[in-house]
Amino acid sequence: MPEIHEVFTPMAPAAHAFAGRHQAADLAAALSAPGRQVLVHGPSGAGKTTLAVHTLGRLGLRSALTYCRRTGDLLDAARAAEPVHGVVPPPPSTADGIASWLVTHDLAWALEDVHKLPPPAQSHVVEVMRACAAHGGAGRVVALTTAPALPGDGALGGALARIALAPMTPDELDRMLVAGAAALNVDIPLWMRLGIVEHAGGHPAICHQFALMLCVEADVYQRSPQRRTIPDEAFARARARTPTTLL
Repeated sequence: MPEIHEVFTPMAPAAHAFAGRHQAADLAAALSAPGRQVLVHGPSGAGKTTLAVHTLGRLGLRSALTYCRRTGDLLDAARAAEPVHGVVPPPPSTADGIASWLVTHDLAWALEDVHKLPPPAQSHVVEVMRACAAHGGAGRVVALTTAPALPGDGALGGALARIALAPMTPDELDRMLVAGAAALNVDIPLWMRLGIVEHAGGHPAICHQFALMLCVEADVYQRSPQRRTIPDEAFARARARTPTTLL
């Protein structure tokens, strides 16, 4: 019986309230090409991590996920790798060793918020990408960032697939809301969904936050045994608690 924080997840990849995106086909093609490294870029809250996690899972690829920090380096990130699909051993302690770790275990390493790493660490990401590409196997880096390029990544040439993640369309956001509402067995009226979509401005994270607040204001905290309709008065209160921008 899912709870609202498992369904509407503004700060984490979506599991229940997820809508497919047309960029998923491009990402799947890149992940299926031996040696191909991937850079997915778009604004904060655009759904880069959710798209990557779902696509990796759909393809059945072994993967690990790391959330990058401004104070960390690449090795810190590697040591903090969280398995997403399949069990993986801890990585070695050098940049070259990280590439060997990925190649040996056919592992796709998703790095969220690469732009937060210091420039030298971002350059190390590119070095790992180059080593993985040279091997030509399934080991790869999937860099998730707000920037369209990493320092020195031009040297990768065709070995790097760049995928721009534009804001979600109104239809994509609405399908996401419908999926989340179904998971909780609640009805979010069409006029509310349209208001949420407009407020979100194409950002799935804002859409998730609004829907989460909507459920809180309606006293919905987990899947309801009986179908419930979100009351009208919950909408304005939820909107007041939901920002229109993300840091």
